[in-house]
Amino acid sequence: MNILKLKNWQIFLLFYCGPSLIISPLRFLLQKLSEDAPDNFALWLILFFIIWYIWEYTIGHRLSRFIHPEQKFNKILYQIFYGLKVAITIYIMVTLATLSESDMTPILSIIPLYFIWVGASWYIIYQNAKIIRSAEVNRPVYFNDFFHYFFMLIFLPFGIWIIQSRVNQIVNSKKIA
Repeated sequence: MNILKLKNWQIFLLFYCGPSLIISPLRFLLQKLSEDAPDNFALWLILFFIIWYIWEYTIGHRLSRFIHPEQKFNKILYQIFYGLKVAITIYIMVTLATLSESDMTPILSIIPLYFIWVGASWYIIYQNAKIIRSAEVNRPVYFNDFFHYFFMLIFLPFGIWIIQSRVNQIVNSKKIA
């Protein structure tokens, strides 16, 4: 299934209700296997990040083929920043999960990585907004052409309703398989 072809309400439900629907049976299974089953919120957060990152990467990877030829897009740099974002997210989640009350020094390793994560996230959001707008209008775009997409991607729960409908229009007009 191509995540870009989902309607805006379907992607919204996938983002916010999908993790909840998956957690219930998973939590039951983990409690049967171990007494130390993870918290529901931690599982929900992990699944939310997985869905979000897949959607975000799919926009950059699949729609970048349809941007205007004169529009600059460095796919390798995009993938490096995306890999950094995923690796840092995993590291922070593992560090926070194994954090003990007596030893708080691992928090110090998270602080600089968090700033790198924020930079990588902003770069990915910037590129995705530029890709969507360039594929939509089929010409090179500048920040003033796509700044509204940029802010909608930052405020994702609200912006996803508009962004996903635009992505659907692009996907349907370009016939992405």
